[in-house]
Amino acid sequence: DGGGDCDVPMCDPKLCMPECGNPNQLNNGCPSFLQAEECCPSDDASCKCTLYKEACAISLKNSSFDFCDNTAIAAACYGGSHDPNHVCSVYEDICIEFPDQFTCEFAAAKCCRFWDGPCFCNFYSYTASHLDIGADLQAEYCESSNERVLEDEPDFYLEVFFRATGGEYWQNNRGWLNDTIPYCQ
Repeated sequence: DGGGDCDVPMCDPKLCMPECGNPNQLNNGCPSFLQAEECCPSDDASCKCTLYKEACAISLKNSSFDFCDNTAIAAACYGGSHDPNHVCSVYEDICIEFPDQFTCEFAAAKCCRFWDGPCFCNFYSYTASHLDIGADLQAEYCESSNERVLEDEPDFYLEVFFRATGGEYWQNNRGWLNDTIPYCQ
């Protein structure tokens, strides 16, 4: 069961959250997120960090970003720091602790801003050799990182802007990264 009454934005604690200390058995990040909010003592950042990362990882495995809130995760894992390096570290941890292609791609996008080819090359070199994930992406980025110059395609710059400014979290991001919509619409 995907946790029908646990779907975003519903996420009803009475229906979704297992008792404190019990694992999240649903294929949904809601129970872990609720446990972080309800079960962890207010001064136990480690407990909250662990559960927020679990909620995000489960969401990412379902190709969703619903429980990957930079603010909540950064507050729990890094004392509220919004330093991009700390945010990157959180998502690297999620990739390592919950290895999955989509999870690691999300981490790479969070860590390698502005489509930095060498950064992606290094990231996927690590995941390919240590997690057995992303060998195809390693080859792609490592081959192109030495020869890639910013392209003269407006779509490329718009995608760089979208990713660099956290477009996946904008209140209205409809139409972005959609190849079927002309970029001037």
